[in-house]
Amino acid sequence: MYATTILTGPEATCSILATMTESAVTKRVAARIAQLRDKRGMSQEALAAKAHINRVTLARLELGHHQPKLDTLDRIARVLGVSLVSLLK
Repeated sequence: MYATTILTGPEATCSILATMTESAVTKRVAARIAQLRDKRGMSQEALAAKAHINRVTLARLELGHHQPKLDTLDRIARVLGVSLVSLLK
C-alpha cells in the first residue's frame, strides 16, 4: 500500500513537473492553455496582452514549440482564472 500526500501550491507544481519529461510538460501545457483560452472566448492577442507577454511567444507556447517559464505560466494561469497547478494537470 502506498501513502498518499496531497500537495498544494508550489509543492504540488514541483511534484507534477518532477514526474513528467520536459517534452510532455510542454505539450500538455500547450494544449491546456489553448483549451482554456478558447473556452473563455479569448484571442491570443487578448490573453497575451493581459498576461504581459508577446503574442508570438503565446502562439509558440500553444503550439508546443517553446518551453514555458514558470513565471510566464503563472501569469497566463491568473488571466485564465485557474491555479498554476490546475494549468499543469
